[in-house]
Amino acid sequence: MSAIQQWKIILKNNLKILFVDDDISLLQSIRRYVRLNHKEWNCMFSNSGEEALKILSQMPFDLINSDMRMPQMDGSQLLRKVKEKYPATIRFILSGQTEQNSFLKGIGSMHQFLTKPCGMDFFKGHTRQLTKTIIS
Repeated sequence: MSAIQQWKIILKNNLKILFVDDDISLLQSIRRYVRLNHKEWNCMFSNSGEEALKILSQMPFDLINSDMRMPQMDGSQLLRKVKEKYPATIRFILSGQTEQNSFLKGIGSMHQFLTKPCGMDFFKGHTRQLTKTIIS
């Protein structure tokens, strides 16, 4: 099945998103927001890159949204591994670090770089826009 066919199936079904951030309170906020506002999203949450890779090995996700700065494995390292093992997964970096170094470190392993703070409606808009671009 081609990547375009996979994305057409994804858009017909609920989007499966894995959020990765070492900030537990941020993950809890995202969880509450999604539960109240985006029932069409099936989300899981991880507080480390290592845990995210374990989750991904057990089930596929359409999109992974990772923080850039995390202990042990940073977001660019995680997304590089995700790109190698799960190339059809859309990869977002969400970072409070806007310096050029952080951005350049992630190029090639991500589809989108978003800066913190990033509202969930803004995230949803970029998700919708990116999935349309991939299908076009």
